[in-house]
Amino acid sequence: MRLDLTELKGNNTLLSAFSAAVTSGRVPHTWIIEGPDGSGKHTFASLFCRVMMCDGELRPCGECGNCKRAAAGHIDVHYIVPLKSDRKTVGVDEIRALREEAYINPTSARCKVYIVEDAETVTPAGQNALLKLAEEPPENVYFLLLTRNRHALLPTLISRAVCYSMEPLSYADAKAALGRVRGADDEKIETALRLSGGFVGTAKEFLKGETLASGISAAEKFLEALAANDEYALMTCFSSVSDSREKARSVLTAIAAAVAETIRVKSGMPDASKLPIGDAERKAASAVGFGTLAGVYERVTSAENDVAAYVNVNAALTELTINVAAARRENK
Repeated sequence: MRLDLTELKGNNTLLSAFSAAVTSGRVPHTWIIEGPDGSGKHTFASLFCRVMMCDGELRPCGECGNCKRAAAGHIDVHYIVPLKSDRKTVGVDEIRALREEAYINPTSARCKVYIVEDAETVTPAGQNALLKLAEEPPENVYFLLLTRNRHALLPTLISRAVCYSMEPLSYADAKAALGRVRGADDEKIETALRLSGGFVGTAKEFLKGETLASGISAAEKFLEALAANDEYALMTCFSSVSDSREKARSVLTAIAAAVAETIRVKSGMPDASKLPIGDAERKAASAVGFGTLAGVYERVTSAENDVAAYVNVNAALTELTINVAAARRENK
C-alpha cells in the first residue's frame, strides 16, 4: 500500500502523522482538526475519507468505487448538523442519534466516517455524549471534529482525541497557488495573504469582490485605534458590517490575522512565511503592550467564533469593542 497525500499542500506535521497511522494500521478513531475557515480542514477531511475507504494499492487511487463515491457523497460518510432547522447548535439529541447509528456496520466501505463541522457549536451535553463514543469507539468508525478553536471544546473530549492545527503555506507556495486567481495582481495577493494569515482558502475569499478592501480597511482602522487608544474609533470599526454575518466574519478574520502579525512583530519572532509587514502592525506593536495584544487577539477570535455560532452579530461586536477598550486602558 502506498499513499498519495499531495492534494493537501504543506501541513507536514498532520500529514506525516496520518501517513504513519495508516501505514501502521493504527489510525486513531477521533481527530480534532483546528484552523480558520479556508485553512484546509475540509480538504483533509475529504482526503481522510478517500484514503480510509480506497480499495486501490495507491490511496486514494481516484478510480475505485469507494474513491468516486467518497468524492461525490459516500453513504458511509456522515456530516453532523443540527436536526432542527431553527437551531444553530448541535445538541445532545443529534449526538445520541449518531451514537446509535455508529454501531451499525458500514454499508459499502470498510469503515464509516463522521465529520462534525463547526464542532465548537456542539453543546456541552452533546460533547459529553460524544465523549462516550470517543472513549469506546466502534472498531471501524472514525470521527473528525473540525473546529476554529479547539479550546471551545471540553478538555475531556480533547484528551480522547489526536489534535492538529492547520498550518499556513510558505509565502512563495501560497503566492504561486493564488497566482491563478483571475484579476489578482501581486499587491492584492500579498495583502490577501497578510490578512488571511497565509491560508490560501481564506486569501481566495478576500480576493473576491469588495471583501479584500473591507478587510484591509477594518484591520488598519482597528490597529490604528488600538495604537491611539481611541475608544470612539474602535466603536466605528464595525459599523459597516454589523448587519451582515458573512461580512462580520470576514472582517474579524482579517483583524485576527493583523493582531497575530502585530504580536509576532512585538515579540521579535521570525516569520517563516515571509509575509510582508504592514505599517499599522508596526505602529501597534510599538504602542501596545504584549499582554494587551494577546488579550485582544483572544477576544477577537472569541467574537469570530460567536459570530460563526450564530450569536447576534451586533451584540458580539459590541461586546468585543467594550472588552478591547477595557484591555487597552490597562495596556499591560
